[in-house]
Formats: sequence, structure tokens, C-alpha cells
Amino acid sequence: MTGVWEYIKDILEQVRDLENRLQQSKDNVEQIQKLMSSWSKTPLFERMEGKHTTLLNLSDREDRLRKRYDDISQAGLKIHNLMQVVNECICF
Repeated sequence: MTGVWEYIKDILEQVRDLENRLQQSKDNVEQIQKLMSSWSKTPLFERMEGKHTTLLNLSDREDRLRKRYDDISQAGLKIHNLMQVVNECICF
């Protein structure tokens, strides 16, 4: 009977470990989605005067592109780090 309880404790510990790993992975994926969603919420170019019938405002195009590129690059580094953690969690 003692062997059965030891087996149950061992399996319970493994299940808890797996649950913690999966939760960490899920949290990281949600963080990645938040980082990526910020890009889609802000348009790269907007129309002059905020009207739908006017042309796109391209006067500050290079500044906008540089800022967006920097934002994506920084987020890319964060995403890379989060993915490494996910990989470590899954590949135990």
C-alpha cells in the first residue's frame, strides 16, 4: 500500500509541474499577442485633417517609419525572449 501512495504523490507532483509549465507558456503567448496588437491599433499613416476623403499625410513619413520600425524591433526582442521561455517550459 505504501508504494501506491508514493506513486500517487509522484504523479501528482509531475502533473503540478506540467500545469505550471503550461500556465507560464500561456501567459507568455498572451503577452506576445498584446505586444503585436499594439501595431495593428495604430495606423502607420493617417489622413490629413482626419477626414476619409482627404489624402494620406505623408509629410512625416520617414519619422513614422523609423518610430514604427524601432517599436517593432524592441517588441521583437521581447517576443524572442518570451519564446525562449516557452521553449524551455515545453522542452523539459
